[in-house]
Amino acid sequence: MKNSHKLFLMTLLFNAIVFAETNELESRIGGLRKIQTMDEYVKEIRGIKEELLRLEKDDPLKAYEIGETILFLLFPLHNYAYLLEVSERMLNSAYEDKSVPYYLQAIVYSSLNEDEKALEIIKQGSSLDKGKFTKYLTGLEKNIQRKITRNQAELTIAKGKAAPLFELSLMDGKEFSLENKKNKFILIDFWATWCAPCKKEIPNLERVFNETEREKLEIIGISLDQKKDVLKQYLSENNIPWNIAFLEGGFNSELAGQYGVTGIPKIILINPNGEIVHANLRGEEMVEIVKDAIAEFSDGKK
Repeated sequence: MKNSHKLFLMTLLFNAIVFAETNELESRIGGLRKIQTMDEYVKEIRGIKEELLRLEKDDPLKAYEIGETILFLLFPLHNYAYLLEVSERMLNSAYEDKSVPYYLQAIVYSSLNEDEKALEIIKQGSSLDKGKFTKYLTGLEKNIQRKITRNQAELTIAKGKAAPLFELSLMDGKEFSLENKKNKFILIDFWATWCAPCKKEIPNLERVFNETEREKLEIIGISLDQKKDVLKQYLSENNIPWNIAFLEGGFNSELAGQYGVTGIPKIILINPNGEIVHANLRGEEMVEIVKDAIAEFSDGKK
């Protein structure tokens, strides 16, 4: 089993709350800790699921108490139809903590990219008395809203689309306004000092900076570091000749959402008309792509 899968499954196990007195089920759930392969996990959890179904017929409330554990253990198997079915039965039963089935339904619909449906369910669940998963509903709502913003940004940040305007204070105290830079190309580099792939792109950015005319292109590095002091220290130890700004809020900021920044580095080229030319530049070919774009634009003006 991959370490990431095993860590996720173990986290579910150790944080799950099991109230049942059914020793066989408790024993089987505890035994999942010893499983080493995903195939073994899938086989065993399906067996546990069948036992849960049998218990539900005899004692629904007890089944749902155990179900808090089992339903989330089933989630990695993407058995969404079953999860929705059981959570609906939980909502219609005498089971008191409705935050559990509401949360489960919300993450299922979000996983199916039915985000509006997920938000509707979260709204219903959040209006109830506080339950074990009420706080998680709030966190899930924020994640879904960010997901929606980024999905919309992916449609916006495409070749030929107008780049979202922004203003930022630079680390040298000056101000940067994209709206005031429409006489030249702008290369935006979303990055962070802790990001190894970002640092790997610095030599390529240096080549772009050194091999293009300043009146035709300007570079701005937008840092997504958590602390401004960390960025300040890095800049004091490294000679970066282009504009650098600290983005308050990082990945959760409005600007990162507008530009669809879900991973870094994300390097975007904007032409003098304020249009996206390339939305994800990387590697040595970046240099020639930028130079060619400048040349093509200049030829088109002649």
